[in-house]
Amino acid sequence: MSDYSCIVLAAGDRQHPDDLGDGRLSKNLADLNGKPVILRVVDHVIASGIPAHRITVVVKRALAQKFREVFGAIDVRLAFQDVALGSADAVRLVMEQGQLAPCTHVLLLMGDQPSTRPETLMSMCKRHESGKRLITVATFDGNRAHPAFKKCGVIRSDRGRFTITREAATLNLNVQLHAGPYVFLRSWLYQCITHIDWQQEGEIHVYRAVEAAAALGNGILEFPIADAWEVLGIDTYDALQAIRQGDRSYLNIHETSAESR
Repeated sequence: MSDYSCIVLAAGDRQHPDDLGDGRLSKNLADLNGKPVILRVVDHVIASGIPAHRITVVVKRALAQKFREVFGAIDVRLAFQDVALGSADAVRLVMEQGQLAPCTHVLLLMGDQPSTRPETLMSMCKRHESGKRLITVATFDGNRAHPAFKKCGVIRSDRGRFTITREAATLNLNVQLHAGPYVFLRSWLYQCITHIDWQQEGEIHVYRAVEAAAALGNGILEFPIADAWEVLGIDTYDALQAIRQGDRSYLNIHETSAESR
């Protein structure tokens, strides 16, 4: 994995699932059975074969010290995104701040998915290399009406056209979803980031790079993740508790009246 670097996104505005107060704590610092969620994510990246000095974690500058305390002697890089303007903006800032280690391929992860196994990350990277595509996108089958998956991208590949959309969460049957991770050819990611109009309002996500690669006709490789548990994030207290307890029955619910505290 010497040709890989990794960006972990951990600068979002979601409040800490355990926080009963003002939400100033990052959800990625939530305790998961004695270890912060973000540290579990980074540990899995290192176990997949990408060394710590090739990992960049994107955080809010105001929380930098808290993250540094969590990582301790682990030599990860930090980049800063003080306003949550989307994943593409986070990648842009990593590049502008000079915090992306030299590489050929970039693994992009969400910082709130602590159950993604190192073996999955390694297999995805190897599939990306052998497939020789611009982007590899992880997909999984999930219920779009489940509280944990309502904000996931919906995969459409009608007539060979690959798209990721944010459709309304009205589907009750399993559909093909996306919640990260990605693997990018670094040169393609850089090209896409430098051609985005950053004067646009609102969040700008790396979906843009996916759409551009898909328009070429053969730029996307899908990597199915068989177990939706691996991509379960901790947006809500219920999801965090399910992961803490290893309660896979949580994936079977459609709605819950106690999504967060």
